[in-house]
Amino acid sequence: MAVGEQGQRIRGLWAGVLQVAAGHLLHDTFTAFLAPLLPLLIPKLGLSLVIAGLLSTLIQLPSLFQPLLGYISDRLDIRLFVVLAPAISATVMSFIGAAPNVGILLMMVTIVGFSSAAFHAPAPAVVSNLAGRRIGLGLSFFQMGGELGRALGPMLIVAAVSWWGLEGTYRLALLGWAVSLFLLWRLRRTPLERPRVDDLSFARAFQDVRGIVIPLAGLTLSRAFINSALVTFLPTYVASEGASLWVAGASLTVFQIAAMVGALLAGGISDRVGRRPVLFASAAATPALLFLFVAAHGWWRFPILVLLGLANIATLPVLMAFIQERFPHIRATANGVYMALTFVSASAAVLALGGMGDAWGLRTAYLISAGLGVLAVPFVGWLTRTPAEVRPMVQAWEERSRG
Repeated sequence: MAVGEQGQRIRGLWAGVLQVAAGHLLHDTFTAFLAPLLPLLIPKLGLSLVIAGLLSTLIQLPSLFQPLLGYISDRLDIRLFVVLAPAISATVMSFIGAAPNVGILLMMVTIVGFSSAAFHAPAPAVVSNLAGRRIGLGLSFFQMGGELGRALGPMLIVAAVSWWGLEGTYRLALLGWAVSLFLLWRLRRTPLERPRVDDLSFARAFQDVRGIVIPLAGLTLSRAFINSALVTFLPTYVASEGASLWVAGASLTVFQIAAMVGALLAGGISDRVGRRPVLFASAAATPALLFLFVAAHGWWRFPILVLLGLANIATLPVLMAFIQERFPHIRATANGVYMALTFVSASAAVLALGGMGDAWGLRTAYLISAGLGVLAVPFVGWLTRTPAEVRPMVQAWEERSRG
């Protein structure tokens, strides 16, 4: 292949990376509609706060099925769910204001939950396939798309309600269909390496992954306490320390902006220096910075929040890149396992952190979360220490494929 042709092909593949990242942005824009719509849905349908909380749970619960959805993607075509999910999620979420009763509303958010799970299991596999040797950078763009989508979603749905009313937001569904059609047009002829897993049962595929389940679960759980502290409870904690509501809200904004920058930079850095050093640096720096944040006062907290955002979210694209490289033959399945563990860890951590905050105060809960975050360091070592041990597994799979 001529140098010019090769460069053109690489540019085409990276255009695909950016297009999938844009699909992630739009998909997560729509799934972020629920929280800002709750103040309107609660009086309209007479929802209790328990049901309102159940809606948020149901939209996340199908993440438990991501290993299976990833396996289906590996067996069929990893592009399939990536193309379909934006249209499905956008359509259902755009009509959610027109839900006539609680039962229909619960069914709608469950559908969106499965659509979201079906998108997030194979999408990183598509990106890593297109990104070549720069998997970390590609997944950084992908993660950046999701972060932007979750930031833009509330603003878009509030604007739509102000223009068309709660039941008129169905017009936004056209955006999802436009993105799905665009992804279909761009990805259908994009050459992707399709793993040969036709003879690999789901049980065997999971067996291939199980060697990392315990250290990955430990890592995601130890980090989930810090994530919950910095995302779910940050404004509440800052306000409890005597800051104004404006400062409390600004704290979360500063952290989220820094997190987007961290997500964008971390993957590319890990392409150059390796996944292991970046994971170790993030695991060590994040709890140390959280201890500093608790000890700091006033405006000194803002630069620490910037560093926390850069360090904490850096783990996400790097971990995805590590998993994609470790399991090239079942990329979507392995990523589905990671995403399912992330959901379970986040759900457990936010409940535990809330309980600790009720019992001992948020300051103590933050200190405990930082202490638990230190455990991420040995789990990183456990997770990344044995690449030689998985090589025979991959070689055995290659021999089965050739056979």
